[in-house]
Amino acid sequence: MTETVIRARCLLLFGEWAEVTIPERDYTNPVRVDAAALAAEVGLDDVADLPGRELEVTFAGTPADPVLSGWRLAE
Repeated sequence: MTETVIRARCLLLFGEWAEVTIPERDYTNPVRVDAAALAAEVGLDDVADLPGRELEVTFAGTPADPVLSGWRLAE
């Protein structure tokens, strides 16, 4: 499986989920990620700080079934 580092953006929080866009999945079909786990992985104390954040993540899998790992805040 090929892995690539891509840019992502957290659009909003929906319950316990963060809705995140990646180049292959725009705002009409975002990826849902556990918000608390994502905030902890990128070093944020509060999930409320996620929306609007630009992120980098390692992408594998397919656009329909992405495997995302190694989340970090984009510079």
